[in-house]
Amino acid sequence: CYILYRKDKHRGVKARNPHMDNNDICERWRFETSKIRYHY
Repeated sequence: CYILYRKDKHRGVKARNPHMDNNDICERWRFETSKIRYHY
């Protein structure tokens, strides 16, 4: 699930925040709503 989420979000996150890395995206995943997590 996380891999699909990361693939979907990575480009947009990096475009808006070039300093962010995979760990930051992982943190976002941890705090996503159950609805979003279920989607992936």
